[in-house]
Amino acid sequence: MAELLIPEVAGIITGAQVLQTVDAIASVQQPDGNIPWVPGGQTDPWNLVEAAMALDVGGKFAEAERAYDWLRVMQHPGGSWHAYYEGDAVKEHTLDTNVTCYVANGVWHHYLASGDTGFLESLFPVVERAIDFALDNQHPTGEIEWDADPERFDGKGALLTGSSSIYSSLRCAIAAGSAGACSTETSTRTKAAHRP
Repeated sequence: MAELLIPEVAGIITGAQVLQTVDAIASVQQPDGNIPWVPGGQTDPWNLVEAAMALDVGGKFAEAERAYDWLRVMQHPGGSWHAYYEGDAVKEHTLDTNVTCYVANGVWHHYLASGDTGFLESLFPVVERAIDFALDNQHPTGEIEWDADPERFDGKGALLTGSSSIYSSLRCAIAAGSAGACSTETSTRTKAAHRP
């Protein structure tokens, strides 16, 4: 692995401030890997992935992996996560395709930051189930429902920001599969390549 370079933007944020932010995120991480918004607060899978990516930026790879382990444990067999949790309890039952897919971005980012192929291989089944969940909610015309709750009718449809994030997640999942994390013929890459 190459030397860790802490990013900074002149006049905006210093490397020391980046590390302070990383330390602040690490300080709220729970022993099981969960990273709530604030101590004792709620967690959502999308923001947890963002926090794990920040931990990677600061070189806290073990802490980031603990966050992904929490996601692995909390993932539904169908590939999704609920929108919000308090600890391990579900706070908001919505099953958001964009929130679910975002794990692919984080897992790919962790691999790029750490070079850990074993991590990529071990987390790829989690990524694949998440991507499959979203693709299972895709319409024949290509759009993907943001809310996969079959009982909800109001406010359903595809969202531009959600779709853009899903597209990014698909690209990351395909990259992870292409990097050797996936060896099955029914890989996410194969499924995604045959969708509109």
